[in-house]
Amino acid sequence: MHRSRLTTVVIDCAEADYEKGAAFWSAALGRPLMDRDERFSSVRGRLGGEGAPYLGFQRVPTAERAIHLDIETDDVAAEVARLERLGARVKARIRNHVVMEAPSGHAFCVVPSRRSDFPAGAAEWPEPLSAAAGTPRSAPTAARSRCGRTAADGARSAQPRR
Repeated sequence: MHRSRLTTVVIDCAEADYEKGAAFWSAALGRPLMDRDERFSSVRGRLGGEGAPYLGFQRVPTAERAIHLDIETDDVAAEVARLERLGARVKARIRNHVVMEAPSGHAFCVVPSRRSDFPAGAAEWPEPLSAAAGTPRSAPTAARSRCGRTAADGARSAQPRR
């Protein structure tokens, strides 16, 4: 069993636009900007209370401007394997995190948990019965998802346990 949650929404800014972009979002959200190092900064605090994501900014080459998500987990290898079963693919392994691509073509990162409030808001993922299934072991087929649909209604039965 491992746990994961959305931890950070990262706005990848071109070098020339980094300062303006970070200042804009800081002012738009009414949150002070916190510089982490020459490449990264964030607005202060979580965007919706304990367990909610942070908003960060990263300097990137102009061609790589985008917005990407970071998924925080207590087991990077298990989370990467789970996401691969769901159709994502590994793009790169960098230090202790993994850059992946969703089936939609959007990049995201899987990072080790480092926030003091982890696992607040995290989903628990039991080891799957089979690699092909990608379904948590204990997920009942008639479990209601957050949108109120069941597997019989055509919703995915692979809902995390809360």
